[in-house]
Amino acid sequence: MSRILYDLSFVRPETLLTSIPIHSLRILRNLPDELKGEVTVVVSHKLRRHFEKELPGLRLRSLTVPKPLRAMGWLKRLSYKIGLRLAAASDTQWVVIADEFRDFATMKLPYRKAVFVHDLKGMKMSKEWMEIGRNFYGPHLVNADLIMPISEFTRNDIIKFFPDTDTSKLHVVYNSVELAPPQAEGLDKKISQPYILWVNALHSYKNIMTSLRAFARIASEFPHKLVVVGRPTEHWLNEAVPFIEEHHLNDRIIQLHDLSDSQISWLYQHASLYITSSSREGFGYPPIEAAMWRCPVVSSRSESLPEVTCEMLEYYEPCEDDAAMAASMAKLLNNPPSQEKLDAIAREFEQRYAPSTQINRILSLLNKYQ
Repeated sequence: MSRILYDLSFVRPETLLTSIPIHSLRILRNLPDELKGEVTVVVSHKLRRHFEKELPGLRLRSLTVPKPLRAMGWLKRLSYKIGLRLAAASDTQWVVIADEFRDFATMKLPYRKAVFVHDLKGMKMSKEWMEIGRNFYGPHLVNADLIMPISEFTRNDIIKFFPDTDTSKLHVVYNSVELAPPQAEGLDKKISQPYILWVNALHSYKNIMTSLRAFARIASEFPHKLVVVGRPTEHWLNEAVPFIEEHHLNDRIIQLHDLSDSQISWLYQHASLYITSSSREGFGYPPIEAAMWRCPVVSSRSESLPEVTCEMLEYYEPCEDDAAMAASMAKLLNNPPSQEKLDAIAREFEQRYAPSTQINRILSLLNKYQ
């Protein structure tokens, strides 16, 4: 196995709990002990101590591009390249770029380069974002030796937006999914059962409004509350909160944020139903996590969701159709799936998204292309 430089230098304190750092930590934490000596993890100076605790047994090196250089084009890239050379072992062969949206790393590097591509949603938002996306993804696709989209949907998006891509470099590596042990940590005193659960970022493209409208349609038929987990955003404050107030749902909807993984596991474990109306998903952890906790799930059919959930859940479409979503919610609340069916779904996801499965896939690809 070749020596690997795994770049986490992009992670900042405010982004530690976002999906890309979580994706990388699940890979690195689960490396077999015999391979840990082959990997060096590059982190920012500020988070060196944090990652020493998170990743025992792995060699860490610090790399931070100085602030004065971050807006200076070629100097920024040169500083990054020098930093990688200083961090690398003498026999390093691969650099793994965990966050594709980094202009530092789009250039050709002195090692073979493997890049994870999580999604191309930015390129679908506007012409301006389309151009920004081309400036980031385009050089990666040319300069990388191995490109690892996290779903077939994302792979197809790459080919759609960059039709000249060398498809022989494209190999899907699904995210791994880990469940933290459930701990209420006070939630049992705040939330009474039964409840429906929604866990996701509260951005407009995650489409919380359709879920709220669907819940409003069935609120008089069922005693359930709706628990929404996500940090408040302008979209939540400017659109969701007025809707909740207008429809007199203040006492039926509970909004929580900054929960631990164990608290979220507890919520999945005790929910009557998990729902997602997302319109943009390169992968989509929450419906998989909910199903692994044997919670019934209603999901939109947007983007990667049917693929990564293996067509095993209850779906509705289109994602903005709150009447269709409400009908699916009522269906599962009135007639929940059998325990046997929930167990079968959970077992499928546990095997498919085990960290060991993804690690073996990555190592196999790195060995193949070295």
